[in-house]
Amino acid sequence: EKKCACVALQSEQHQKANEMIKNNALLLNYMVKNELKFSGKPILTVKQWNFEKSEITFDFCFPLQSQQATYPEHPEIFIKTIAKQKALKTDFHGNYRISDHAWYTILDYAKQRNIDLDYKPLEIFFNDPHSGSNELDWKAEIYIPIKS
Repeated sequence: EKKCACVALQSEQHQKANEMIKNNALLLNYMVKNELKFSGKPILTVKQWNFEKSEITFDFCFPLQSQQATYPEHPEIFIKTIAKQKALKTDFHGNYRISDHAWYTILDYAKQRNIDLDYKPLEIFFNDPHSGSNELDWKAEIYIPIKS
């Protein structure tokens, strides 16, 4: 379970990384301005996945170290708690623009084993794409919750 500062976004699946890049500074400035510390890596949580149109509604979040009762208000940023839940996981290595390809690996695995999933992937990003590092060294953990 993690408390996070988030921004709500919507895009085609292949555009999710662009939306995160566009909103990274917004979240970072909120954290710095309000002297909030990170407690982990950036997270993407899908709220709705339209398979037919390849569109997603998602939150891009920065985990918070402090567990305050209230946080400074912002017109575009909200605080949410990501609940702990059982999920299938895979690691993705490569450019985050295509990390959603790993979602289908999990879906195939679940289908072969009759595991019922809640189609709301969660991604945790371990590398900063702006660091100039080789994208083949980038890592993301991909989770898709198992329906209880």
